[in-house]
Amino acid sequence: MRSAQGWWAFGLASVGVLWTAALIPGAFFFPAYGGESGSSSGFTTHTTDTLVGVDGTWVVAPLALFLLLSLVAWAGLHASCAWGSRRGRKAGTIAAGLLAAAAVLTFSLGFLALPAAVLISVAAGLTPAAQAREM
Repeated sequence: MRSAQGWWAFGLASVGVLWTAALIPGAFFFPAYGGESGSSSGFTTHTTDTLVGVDGTWVVAPLALFLLLSLVAWAGLHASCAWGSRRGRKAGTIAAGLLAAAAVLTFSLGFLALPAAVLISVAAGLTPAAQAREM
């Protein structure tokens, strides 16, 4: 039997995965930095740049780590809910905790992943266990 709590957990974890997945193209395309400069003639120039434009492509590595951790958490929690996998629950919970820790410890870049970490952590708490049997 499917429970409302299980559907909430599935939805929250799925949104968390989509959030971390969106961070990677977002680093290339969405402006993250802005500035302006003025000239002696009174003209002001406004500028914007992306994370990759300012920090380089290395910034994608932590974002890929966030995505990997969120996918592992999602898969583990799904296995726990759908088939009662104790290993899945443990993997999902650990990955959710590591995602939250990584989001906090990577400071400004982690700030972008913090909403996903919260969503997946809440999903880990809401995920019901199916009749337990080990896979």
